[in-house]
Amino acid sequence: MVDENRRAVGRHAGRRSSRGRKLVWSTWLEMINDCGGALDHGLYYGSGGTSQQGDRTNIPAGTPGNRFTYDETPIDEVDDLARTHDMTYDEARVKNFYSDPAGVAADRAFVQGLETYLANASRGRNDAITGRAPSSEAIKYAERAVVSFRILVVTKIVNFVTKKLSVQKEQKK
Repeated sequence: MVDENRRAVGRHAGRRSSRGRKLVWSTWLEMINDCGGALDHGLYYGSGGTSQQGDRTNIPAGTPGNRFTYDETPIDEVDDLARTHDMTYDEARVKNFYSDPAGVAADRAFVQGLETYLANASRGRNDAITGRAPSSEAIKYAERAVVSFRILVVTKIVNFVTKKLSVQKEQKK
């Protein structure tokens, strides 16, 4: 999986937009698909989690009442890490998953938690939620999330710095 991820990142790293600027964010989902597909696992990791109005995938983002209730028990440790990530996003009042730098701390903590999970799994430790050996599916989705959220963090920081520099440049004119 790690080699697959490196190949996918390498294919997209140097791409440029029609204006000649490097594409960082716009190829993210394409790159994730190259790494093995969608990012949905359990109740909280992905788009299909239960909100106050039911399945969030059927409700437009930003709709009042489209928040997680967080009362469902995660299916495993990876799902539990995603739940904590989502709760931290809510606490930080993150407005946009893809671009709001307020989510960087939650994203980084999610990656660190997943890396610990993967290290523990490789040492034969049981999943903290299920009490059993980690499933191959959970490991696969944890590996995907590590790659995708590392890219997400870098993208948010690059976009934030670029925007800030652009504003400073405009103020000097």
